[in-house]
Amino acid sequence: MEAWLPKVRALRPGHSWGKVAKTLGRLGSPDRPWTADRLSRAVHRLVAEGLAEPELIAPAPRKPPKDDLLLVIAGIKGADPTISLRAIAARLEEMRIRTPRRGTTWSASSVKALLDRAERFGLISPVAEGKRARRQAPDAPGTPGS
Repeated sequence: MEAWLPKVRALRPGHSWGKVAKTLGRLGSPDRPWTADRLSRAVHRLVAEGLAEPELIAPAPRKPPKDDLLLVIAGIKGADPTISLRAIAARLEEMRIRTPRRGTTWSASSVKALLDRAERFGLISPVAEGKRARRQAPDAPGTPGS
């Protein structure tokens, strides 16, 4: 325990159990290497018995999403501001760029979500609300307001 617990204290909760286990390797367990499951169970048991700090079992932070996809979509939209969501999706498929969930077929809603995120990060200029609104049919004669 003296061999591996200081390393766990140094690496957790900043890193996942898998990365910590890979770093430890066979340290403290020469007959078999650490796995994420074994290490997690061992540290949880030590925390439950009061031999280790509860901070060690806090969840590791999530990895930030890759921004390269945002840059590609922002570049497509920047090159042609009037392009439709479906046209962007088709272009991404032609470029063989996979979706965030590793799929091969892009949907307009996925493109829209990424465009909105790119807009929040300042990669593209905000779209005016008037352009987003759908066209409404003109008022029929004889209806109020005409």
